[in-house]
Amino acid sequence: MLEIGICDDQKECTETLRSLLNGYLEKKQLDAHITVFTSAEDLLQADWQGFHILFLDIVMGKQDGIQAAVQIRRRNPDVSLIFVSAFLDYATMGYQVKASAYILKSQLSNNMEKVMDAVLMDRNLNQNTIEITVDDCVVSLPLHQIEYVESRGRIAIFHGEIEYHTHMCFHMRFSDIEAILSGKGFLRIHKCYIVNPAHCITIKNYQAILGNGTMLPCSRQDYSGLVRSLMRWKGKNL
Repeated sequence: MLEIGICDDQKECTETLRSLLNGYLEKKQLDAHITVFTSAEDLLQADWQGFHILFLDIVMGKQDGIQAAVQIRRRNPDVSLIFVSAFLDYATMGYQVKASAYILKSQLSNNMEKVMDAVLMDRNLNQNTIEITVDDCVVSLPLHQIEYVESRGRIAIFHGEIEYHTHMCFHMRFSDIEAILSGKGFLRIHKCYIVNPAHCITIKNYQAILGNGTMLPCSRQDYSGLVRSLMRWKGKNL
């Protein structure tokens, strides 16, 4: 069963969100439990670590939704955060906590189904892992935690929030890594880099820009093809 949280200090908005979610869940024949909070303080005092999806208003009382999301993301890296706001100005702030979506309150009814479809699809994809054998031991790496893979000679470095590490290193050929990630949606952008498009904001000026601010060089060969590949991926995951 899905555990969904709603945190907004406006009763009208929480009721609208609950109603739209109930309609979506009924249509998709999904079981879920919805919990409503009227402040970030109430949310953080509750047992929020069990939530799968969390809708957060940004402008609220003493503590805003971004501040709450930062604390939640540290303890629950797998929760899908969806920001709901009356203002578009705060949209870019969602990158700080790897938000899954940002919805304007005026467009809730139009966008709820599309956003929930994308979030649930992403959560299903997030269950995927790759397995790497090291000294007769098998290491499982969740795909969604991998931001990019870097090659340094015979060392492959997986960057991201991987099992609470910022990176993990393996002694293996980069061509073997590319084969393991084949069909998983990852993009080979350079002879030394493979990126997870879920963590890539854009590709421009021959650089891939990730959500955490990291900029990686892109190969000039078939550069336009890289851009098209990223745009196709994002179009499928809107």
